[in-house]
Amino acid sequence: MAQSLGSKLWGPFKELYSVVDGAVSKKNPDAFNDLEAALRKHKPDFVSLLQNPAKNAQHREQLKKANTEGIVLDGQTGQQTLPVEVIEEALIISDLFDLNEYTSVELLLAGEQEQPRFPGYSRGLVSVLLYYDGRASLLNSLQLLIQVSESQETLSLSLLSLIDKCVFCLFLYCCITGSKLWGPFKELYSVVDGAVSKKNPDAFNDLEAALRKHKPDFVSLLQNPAKNAQHREQLKKANTEGIVLDGQTGQQTLPVEVIEEALIISDLFDLNEYTSVELLLAGEQEQPRFPGYSRGLVSVLLYYDGRASLLNSLQLLIQARKGRTWAFEIEEEVTDLATEFTDELMKDGLTKKILTLLEKLVVVDEIDRLIIVTQFLNGIRTSLAESLFAWSCQTPLGCEDLKLLFNHLQKHASLDQGGCLDEVTIALTMAFLYSIDISNLEPRDEDRDESARQLPLLQDTERYLNEIHTLVAKEPDATDSAVWKGLKAVLEFGMGITLRRATQLPETQGR
Repeated sequence: MAQSLGSKLWGPFKELYSVVDGAVSKKNPDAFNDLEAALRKHKPDFVSLLQNPAKNAQHREQLKKANTEGIVLDGQTGQQTLPVEVIEEALIISDLFDLNEYTSVELLLAGEQEQPRFPGYSRGLVSVLLYYDGRASLLNSLQLLIQVSESQETLSLSLLSLIDKCVFCLFLYCCITGSKLWGPFKELYSVVDGAVSKKNPDAFNDLEAALRKHKPDFVSLLQNPAKNAQHREQLKKANTEGIVLDGQTGQQTLPVEVIEEALIISDLFDLNEYTSVELLLAGEQEQPRFPGYSRGLVSVLLYYDGRASLLNSLQLLIQARKGRTWAFEIEEEVTDLATEFTDELMKDGLTKKILTLLEKLVVVDEIDRLIIVTQFLNGIRTSLAESLFAWSCQTPLGCEDLKLLFNHLQKHASLDQGGCLDEVTIALTMAFLYSIDISNLEPRDEDRDESARQLPLLQDTERYLNEIHTLVAKEPDATDSAVWKGLKAVLEFGMGITLRRATQLPETQGR
């Protein structure tokens, strides 16, 4: 079942983002041909924008019989039989996302391929993450394409910035190995899982070395390296004086924004300042795996992922103990080692530590996983809105699109948990205001550049102003939310400024 190359809803969109990012963000000099080919290939995906392949009754019936009769998937030359559990999970995914049944199978098989990257996650859950990751990659590609500028001066400045970033990233690649709160715990889990779950016959020596190395982590169990006033002061000066991190032989200067984010993470988790820097740099390294996520958010995910890896390792070791209820079919020396090691932890007060942590940790694993999916959804919504905003900044929306935007805001304007307009509403509101803004428009046609002459307002001034003004000025409905009523006042104010400035244009004279 390893045939799927990431499913058409994930792998191709990841490759697309890599090409667009290389051409736009990384400004690879030889990227044009790849970009042109990618855009030609994916134009239907941009046009349909997040429309899933439709469900198909015939495919559904064929899938239900695939455990005996098989089905032919994309890229296959013959019938492929599937286990019953794969069929059942694929049908669930198809219903969950209103998705073509064969595409659901491909997505599920991609989830199975990628499962090793998500220890403890089921194949179905991984396929859900890939589904949202693919959508995010498509939207991030669209956003980059909209934001690209043709200004040579801007490109030169961007190139200088890019060189600085490349040097910094080279430092990350060479010197940071995933932070002591993430990378080592992921490696630990891999060793323990190999010895206990996968029953690797030659795993004993690696397991013994890993347990010896990480015994202090098991004894302290989720205690973070303590904050340090001296480290904090040194970190604040690291943009000029630099700091020496683990594995470094000399001072390393850091950008101001890295320093500020590291201090925030230090305060957020009550964490040593230098360790916070390492965690943030690990987040920078892993950022390509999380399109649309900031390096700070990725570092938070790594923090919790590292803690989960340590606890999952502990759980496996306890399950591998000798006891009265079950016996793992593993090497006896592995069982003896696990028993001896966990006995020592119990003598050091493991029960009390676990119960104390349970009092502090009120979020269960399943909710943690749902939060990750929620973050993907929020990232997708924000990317969609910011794509429209970026478009409006470069090229104002036409009259019909503005009407659609206005009606959408009327129905869906919303607040965040703090009682302020959420990011999506803000981005869409600014898209509307940017589209009607004519503050930089020269009064005389001969003084205008070509982009100004293409403004929708100038193509049919009277119709544009009348229709948009009528739309904005209409009385609120009884069903309108309080959020919309307040937001509408902002749009009315913006339209009033536009109308006032429009009276000075030659296109409106004598009307």
